[in-house]
Amino acid sequence: MDKSFVIANIQLFLERFAYYAARTAFILVLFGPVEYGGLGLTSSNEKLFFTVLTILTVFLPIVLGRLSDAIGPRKAMMSALGLDLIGFVLLCLTPTLSSGHFTLAMIASVCIGLGSALFFPTTYGRIVQNLTPQNLSVGLGIALLSVNLGSFLGPLSVDIGIGGNTFAIPIYIAAAVTFLNLLISATCTQSRVQANIDASTEQKEKKSPVLKSLFTFLCILGLFSFVEAQLNAHNTGLYQAVSESLVLAHSSNIILVALIGFLGPFCIIPLAWFSSKFKRQNALLCSMAAISLGGLLTGLSGNIIVNLTALLLVTLGGFLYTIKMFEYIAIHAPANRKATYMGFAKIPAAIAYLLGMIPLYELMTGVHPIGFWGVCFGLGIIFMVITAIFLKKHPTEDGI
Repeated sequence: MDKSFVIANIQLFLERFAYYAARTAFILVLFGPVEYGGLGLTSSNEKLFFTVLTILTVFLPIVLGRLSDAIGPRKAMMSALGLDLIGFVLLCLTPTLSSGHFTLAMIASVCIGLGSALFFPTTYGRIVQNLTPQNLSVGLGIALLSVNLGSFLGPLSVDIGIGGNTFAIPIYIAAAVTFLNLLISATCTQSRVQANIDASTEQKEKKSPVLKSLFTFLCILGLFSFVEAQLNAHNTGLYQAVSESLVLAHSSNIILVALIGFLGPFCIIPLAWFSSKFKRQNALLCSMAAISLGGLLTGLSGNIIVNLTALLLVTLGGFLYTIKMFEYIAIHAPANRKATYMGFAKIPAAIAYLLGMIPLYELMTGVHPIGFWGVCFGLGIIFMVITAIFLKKHPTEDGI
């Protein structure tokens, strides 16, 4: 883990901080009630806005990783952050217009979506570039921690805007942070990844069965990611149950839950380190089992212990699942195509997004109180078994 690894993680944190700060603020600016300082745009506008943003950030990284490898990390990072900066500036201008708010917001959404889509494979390509199979798990754990810290701290800056009744302040902060990130890219990012691979070798890699195997593996994980996404989208009742349980709980339990909620992301690195002591495929399967079991426990709506256990299983299982999926992709990526391959990490999310159009929750809720959670548990176990069979037939070359 060298200097470039540290810089890439700092930039990852700054990008996620700016993105979530601006995202939280422009929800209030564009769609908040007029009496509270918002523009009062309709829910249909809001749905279109976030649909476009989600499609861009989920689907485009799959193909933009190739562009990043072609132009080099420095140009790719500066292009991505430049698009983000343009989007944030446009969002700052949106409340000042007398009309055309939504049109300008949509243009900003496209800019931010394109920037994030290019930033993702480029940054992760840089992160895994100098990691070895032995420290890959911990390295990706550090990256995931950077993402979670940025996602957590970014929205907190919105409190500044709320306190001063100026929702645009967090967007100004996001623009300033992005400009700083842009300067870091210009001065501290390699212009080109050094890789001693000739053209004939690269041509063979394009036709390699390894790539086909990787795509198959990611499609299988896409089915499981659909289950995980369903659990995360409909587990609000779990948080409500935990809150209601804590009303009657002892104060020490309240403190314990608060600590778990705050320190949860900091469990990522120890979890990644501990999982590196086991075979990669075993850790991945354990994460899938934990998420599935957590979903089943969520549906049981038991006491505080059951609810907390479900919450921890889904959360920590999700952390480990992401790390191991990224790790599997990274070890298959050629030295000169890291960004291309890391862009493929969005394939499961893209499949989960498409399958998410199936109203599984609505279909199963009326059947039985635990129907939805039971189906998610069953599907999770089925996809876990399919993954185990696939990994047994297609072991990784390093044997880890």
